[in-house]
Amino acid sequence: MDKYKIAKKIKNKMAKKIKELARREIPIVHQVYILSHPACDICHDFIESHKKEIERGNIVVLDVTTNLGKKALDDIGDDRIPELVIYVDGKFFKLSEFVPEKPS
Repeated sequence: MDKYKIAKKIKNKMAKKIKELARREIPIVHQVYILSHPACDICHDFIESHKKEIERGNIVVLDVTTNLGKKALDDIGDDRIPELVIYVDGKFFKLSEFVPEKPS
């Protein structure tokens, strides 16, 4: 099996694992989420335009009506959606504001 096929197989398994964790509302460290609501047309447009990234597991759709979605909104201190967030050290941050600390 060539390197490409192995990498693709690993990526597919990771995407399945990410989807399963997201379904069970278990936050994934360093995972990017799109905060969304079923009645949000702008959210739906974003999801459609980033469908491939979502299918690959690079972005997980997180419904703000779920407990994890509510936690994300509380953590970022904002209720505007859609919003890209990332989960780090037990807390969600807006992706646009997240800058990892530089080691000292």
